[in-house]
Amino acid sequence: MKPKCKSFHSRNGALRLLTVLSRDCLENLQQVLEYITKFSRQASWRTNKTSDWQITHQDDEKSSTGYCGLKNLGCICYMISLFQQLFMVPSFREDLLAVDDPNHENQEPDENMFYQLQAIFSGLLKSEKQYVNPKGFCHAFKDWEGQPTNVMEQMDVEEFLQMFFDRLETAIKGAPQEKTIQAHFGGKLANEMICQGCPHQYERPEPFLSLGVPVKNKKSIMEGLNAFIQGDMLEGDNAYFCAKCDKKVDTLKRQCIKELPRYLIVSLKRFEFDFDRMIRVKINDYCEFPMELDMFPYTQEGLSRKEKAAKKKREALEKGEEAPDEDEEPLKYDKDYYMFKLKGIVVHTGTADSGHYYSFIKDTTTQNGERWYEFNDNIVSDFEASEIANECFGGEDSGIGLINS
Repeated sequence: MKPKCKSFHSRNGALRLLTVLSRDCLENLQQVLEYITKFSRQASWRTNKTSDWQITHQDDEKSSTGYCGLKNLGCICYMISLFQQLFMVPSFREDLLAVDDPNHENQEPDENMFYQLQAIFSGLLKSEKQYVNPKGFCHAFKDWEGQPTNVMEQMDVEEFLQMFFDRLETAIKGAPQEKTIQAHFGGKLANEMICQGCPHQYERPEPFLSLGVPVKNKKSIMEGLNAFIQGDMLEGDNAYFCAKCDKKVDTLKRQCIKELPRYLIVSLKRFEFDFDRMIRVKINDYCEFPMELDMFPYTQEGLSRKEKAAKKKREALEKGEEAPDEDEEPLKYDKDYYMFKLKGIVVHTGTADSGHYYSFIKDTTTQNGERWYEFNDNIVSDFEASEIANECFGGEDSGIGLINS
């Protein structure tokens, strides 16, 4: 329920009313004091900093965008930026909020990770405050040693994404919505072994929730995707043993996309380990990406069609015939299945050792059409899509970390 007294003048009037009601009436005074005491003890904003006790009606209000921020308790910007992205996927958010937590009776709320996640999403959806405090989630979300999240320790957003999805999948197991992660973000890779010295090929499927794409020396995400599917030729002593031929043959080993997800998460690999200096470094190379991305060329279906066309062209040239037209074989799915529109960007600024994550997200639910917003910790503000190139393509002092499409 939204507050009845939201403006400065209405709140002043409400406080004066409480003063009058409490005057010369011990029962009313006691009720007011009990309410204020409870609020003071349990307030999410209460810290040891004096500034946090100086409440101002303007600083504590939700921004004009209509969205809440998330309070950064130290170095948890990786968590905040990711949660804002997931929250802004309406069907995923609704699924999580609809889950009747199967562990709520066996676990205290303070220790229940999923309960605390629902509290964050509920706050982002309904709160009239400027931000939601995630301290309850940080306490309930344990590290590998069973300790609460260290809010003063930076973490890679891709690493946290995989850990979070794994914990979330376990938490909602048994609920009607238990497949929501796979339904929204789950795709399937094909690990292929294509023999060159014989007609055989082998395939091993592999599920994925995010697609890691190289960015070093790549001018665009398309170049990175081409490198992703390029593969390696296994030859000579390193040749692949074909079980059907019972011998070693030259083989192309590659990975491509077998099934596309509903929402594609692309992680640009901007962090690597420098073995010469024995340190982790960040790659700040410029790498652009489009507002719409056609993933068909990077799928198993697309590669197969391309290779068949190339083979027919080769055979025609060998026979001295005219090269055939493009293959008109119908697509396995509708064209929309392969097309992705940019919905959100997580940006990392700084170095491999320290930096800051924040998000740009497109909202398609507004009555005025599509609008972009910047979610930077507790601040949510308007953002112009025309600035994406300047803010997100990378360069000397910046770099993109994650794309949600």
